[in-house]
Amino acid sequence: MVGPTELLTEREVAALLRVTPSTVGRWATRGLIPVIVLPSGRRRFRLGDVERLILPTAVGISDDFAGGML
Repeated sequence: MVGPTELLTEREVAALLRVTPSTVGRWATRGLIPVIVLPSGRRRFRLGDVERLILPTAVGISDDFAGGML
């Protein structure tokens, strides 16, 4: 079962957001996306956090601004 707490790799997040893994890494470094750093130093991202980036309402875009696409 996939839930909002499932952890994703940079590559998986990049595929969902249609950006490069290095872009996801830069966003994490700048604090634009919440990140979990494992003891190994690798980064993981919660699915729920990524979904909030995908959904326009998560960033406060109204129906009017989104052109009724919501």
